[in-house]
Amino acid sequence: SRNGVRMPVNELAPNCSAVPDVFPVFNPGNMPAGEFDSLAQIVRGHRSIKHALDWLLPQGFAPLDSIAQDEYSHDVLFPFRNPYWLVYECT
Repeated sequence: SRNGVRMPVNELAPNCSAVPDVFPVFNPGNMPAGEFDSLAQIVRGHRSIKHALDWLLPQGFAPLDSIAQDEYSHDVLFPFRNPYWLVYECT
């Protein structure tokens, strides 16, 4: 904030992009449309891996692995309802 006024991210750090309101969610496992749409609506709201953990852990879904894509990016794998997996791309 500046003088107690909340500023948009791009005004505080003009060289950084703001976090999008909605993240893209893909269905490469061909989950049935109704089931996927319900899941996607929840997952789209996750702004960080903490949000994912807060939602998944109480349901009994724990991350199985984290795969480094490069020094800044990781994929975090959660076994979901068989045969599906949730994969969060984290940067």
